[in-house]
Amino acid sequence: MLGMYGVLAFSVAQRTREIGVRMALGAQAGEVVRAVIGSGMKLALVGAGIGLAVAWSGAGLLSAFLFDVAPRHVATYAGAVAGVLVISCVAAYLPARRAARVNPLSALNDE
Repeated sequence: MLGMYGVLAFSVAQRTREIGVRMALGAQAGEVVRAVIGSGMKLALVGAGIGLAVAWSGAGLLSAFLFDVAPRHVATYAGAVAGVLVISCVAAYLPARRAARVNPLSALNDE
């Protein structure tokens, strides 16, 4: 969660001028929040997909260390992916809320 928050906070800080221009041209705060959360969720989905593929393919190697547990338990994988996506959504909301409060005038004058 901290990593996702850090990446999105840095991205929002780098895009402050762009967000200010969008808001000066009439973008509503909700649109900015949706855009930032959408970019964060795209990152989370790509990461979860790659992690799921690596974990699924490497599960056979760990089967010797597991006692009375299936190495490819679908509910466990689904729970882990759902947890990552929920945490990523929460981590993306904080920078998104900050982005929605950008003052267009100050963002444009920060050159």
